[in-house]
Amino acid sequence: KVEVPGAKAGDINLQFDDDNRLLRITGETKSEDEGISVHSRFENSFILDRNVDISKISAQMDNGILTITAPKFEELKCTVRRIDVV
Repeated sequence: KVEVPGAKAGDINLQFDDDNRLLRITGETKSEDEGISVHSRFENSFILDRNVDISKISAQMDNGILTITAPKFEELKCTVRRIDVV
């Protein structure tokens, strides 16, 4: 979970670099209150383990909290099969 107060889903960009297994979060917010304009940018990066299934990464924004779900691969069952020698 990442706190991004004042940000909306459209303000945030998620990118994943397959080679380095790097998840990069960038974004910016703009607000104006009583004639005062505030502009802020943010960036954060995370290196993901090899056991994370990158095809199932998802993100959800709710009340200024960005939740990123990065599930691990399901356990693969080993199958043993006989190979005939000819």
